[in-house]
Amino acid sequence: MKNILHIAGKELRTYFSSPLAYVIMFVFLVISGYMFVVSLQFFMTAYMMYARNTGMLDRLNVNEMVVRPLMHNLSVVLLFAAPVYTMRLIAEEKRLQTIELLLTSPLTSLQIALGKYLGGVVLFAIMLLFTAPVPITLLMYGRPDAGPLALSYLGLFLVGSMLLAVGLLASSFTKSQLIAALVGFGLLLMLWLIGWAGESLGGTSGEVLTYLSVTSHLDDLTKGVFDTSHVVYFLSAILLCLVVSQQMIDAHRWR
Repeated sequence: MKNILHIAGKELRTYFSSPLAYVIMFVFLVISGYMFVVSLQFFMTAYMMYARNTGMLDRLNVNEMVVRPLMHNLSVVLLFAAPVYTMRLIAEEKRLQTIELLLTSPLTSLQIALGKYLGGVVLFAIMLLFTAPVPITLLMYGRPDAGPLALSYLGLFLVGSMLLAVGLLASSFTKSQLIAALVGFGLLLMLWLIGWAGESLGGTSGEVLTYLSVTSHLDDLTKGVFDTSHVVYFLSAILLCLVVSQQMIDAHRWR
């Protein structure tokens, strides 16, 4: 565990010693703030429009009109940001040939993969923490359902963690950061679009494809529906990506 934490700490220091992390965090927070304001304005416009109709007012829901759209939009932002965050994790080590130093040190391939992944997840968690004014504002003035709000954030965290694992996997394939980013984006885009194919096919094949889609699991969590199958999906995908990444690092060891 000590070795994993050491690698994770090194990755965090590397992130914060370059402008890339600050730029991505800044862009993410600006976009999240803008989307929150737009969603909130839409909700307030609807509220003012139906202010005299109590029956319609009862149908207005902060979670449905503000939280859910915000979480889905932020997941799309992460779709673009995650490959950029992770493209250098292993690819840069291969390009600089420092991967040999790691492989000859008393570290296992799994520890290397876990440490690098953990560093990315901690940075992502910090980025999410900076969006805390959003739920705080809603809880103070909007009276949303706290359960679905918490599950929405859990869903966004699980989605981001899975995207980082896929990005790490893509970075383990090559020594080019650009190729790693493109491969990572391609894999993630496939996980986004596969749900549409599932809806078109229907039947057992459609259900399988829908289950493999990221958006279907996030959608349920933003609705406040907690099912262990969603957690199993994300954790299984993360574990699979880490195992394959470890195998790719091991393959470099024996070259």
